Amino acid sequence: DEGNMRVFFTGSSAIEINKGADLSRRALIFHIKPISFREFLVFKKGETLEKITASQLFNTNERRELILKTSKFNDYLPEYFQTGGVLYPSSEPEAFYKAIENTLDKIIHSDLEYLRQINVKIENDVHKLLEIIAISPAGEANYSNIASNLSISKPTLIKVISDLEKIGLVKRISPC
Repeated sequence: DEGNMRVFFTGSSAIEINKGADLSRRALIFHIKPISFREFLVFKKGETLEKITASQLFNTNERRELILKTSKFNDYLPEYFQTGGVLYPSSEPEAFYKAIENTLDKIIHSDLEYLRQINVKIENDVHKLLEIIAISPAGEANYSNIASNLSISKPTLIKVISDLEKIGLVKRISPC
């Protein structure tokens, strides 16, 4: 409380921070989202892409010019989509995927366990659950199908998905 000091800290345990840890009343908590394609171009490729306005998109002449100027960045899109806008210092894809895998393991085996007393089967099912969600076509994943696929009860699945949402690992989208 004395002196002129600024402390920066990072962490992945959204549960603990949001629960009201001692620093939470004095700290500014920021949720850092994945980087945009424009930011990716700057950080990873040293390229600059100007902001595009809605008026440029709706004006036929400006849109043509815009397509010509921005088409050179198309080759970078697959790499951007591969990492989902998550920065990682290594340029090796294997290192990136290993880091993501380690983060998921930490979340599942520490953060999730902190929220609820869960058994080893549920921990293993969470890995399968995330895989099912990731590869399911939009709108096809539902509680009943996933619960059946994992051989767990629907209420248990709903609780686990709710916990994963609290942690920040998934986001449920309700039907319209």
